[in-house]
Amino acid sequence: MEENDITPELLREYAKGTCSEAERIQVEKWLELENPEEPIPAFSEDINKAALASRLWEAVAPVPRRSKNRQVWIWPAAAILLIVPFLSLFLQQSVEDTGRINLQTLEVGPGQKLTAKLPDGSQVQLNSESRIWYSISDKQRIVVLEGEALFDVAPDSLHPFYVKTAYGKVRVLGTSFAVRSYPHHSHTRVDVRSGKVACSPKNKTAAQVLTKGESISFDKINAREKTRIATTQIAPWSSNILVFDQESLPEVCRKIERWFGVAIHIESSKDRQQANFRSRFDNPSLKQVIESLCYSLQLRYRIEEQNIYIFP
Repeated sequence: MEENDITPELLREYAKGTCSEAERIQVEKWLELENPEEPIPAFSEDINKAALASRLWEAVAPVPRRSKNRQVWIWPAAAILLIVPFLSLFLQQSVEDTGRINLQTLEVGPGQKLTAKLPDGSQVQLNSESRIWYSISDKQRIVVLEGEALFDVAPDSLHPFYVKTAYGKVRVLGTSFAVRSYPHHSHTRVDVRSGKVACSPKNKTAAQVLTKGESISFDKINAREKTRIATTQIAPWSSNILVFDQESLPEVCRKIERWFGVAIHIESSKDRQQANFRSRFDNPSLKQVIESLCYSLQLRYRIEEQNIYIFP
């Protein structure tokens, strides 16, 4: 677990475009987590409105860019992102020194899984090659997910729990549900084990409500029709069960790579790659899965350390 501190100094460097690449990613993840209507951290020293207005201007002031014939003033994109939260702080009747805001991260690589408890008592299980950034405040609980996770959310009607992905968000008060949203996927999928959640695509305000045993997939604009799913089939990976459900060879290999932390090289015809594979493995070994896959699709394989070659 990593703890990243967001300070006013770092925000100013971000606004000016002078922070490092790692700091830029850190700030942008924090901006995703924070409610834009909430004020950002105050400056460490006492400061009046006039001085704060001056610093606000410094943070979002246009940067001069010269062309051959004239000087052009350009607003940095980072500065535009910071205008709203800085104004929220500026319009406060008094400025309170809130110190630092902590953004925490959980991450697992290929071939690994992780179970952890969040500060609010909620439990999260991360599948291979997944990460979350989370912030627990006195108003709400927000998690940004990249990958796949199973959440068992501690009930708290006064502090709603949100899971945000690249394609939208899930709002919940207290329930158990799974979310899958890997970077190479074109959608987010949500499966509900118990309780109730509301799912909404990123570019739409209307939400679809899911209850126990329901599933839905959505991209940034549209959500598909809800479907029924047996709760025993939700997040089988959390019980070390590897499932392939009519998946193509490239999809199967990508899942094997994540599960075992290996690299797979496919040398087969296009029709073989489009063939579907369906199987289930309890506590699988790499050799067991590869042998079953190749036998089913009439392929051969060769294993060289962490590399697997599949060919006709």
